[in-house]
Amino acid sequence: MQGRMRVLKDLTAFSTVTLTVNEIKGYVPPEAPTFGNRIARTWSGTLDSLLVFGQNLVVGIVAVGPWLVVLAVPAVLFIGIIRLLTRRSKDGTIEELT
Repeated sequence: MQGRMRVLKDLTAFSTVTLTVNEIKGYVPPEAPTFGNRIARTWSGTLDSLLVFGQNLVVGIVAVGPWLVVLAVPAVLFIGIIRLLTRRSKDGTIEELT
């Protein structure tokens, strides 16, 4: 046990610690948040969120656009067939084509 302790002591004697310190030029410590600062940050955050929402909305519309075209063709055909099969006569009654 003492031999192990001596080996560990010798190993730590040869260890090297490297410390790197960088200075930030022009550092200004943050201000204590005042009521006005909090309002300004909230307003800015809200505008940023609104911008992101608008961008996502446009991307969503662009993504759905081709699907609307693909689904509109069968829908128009279906409505046309229904109208053709059920026509109204001049007196308002529905007559069916058979």
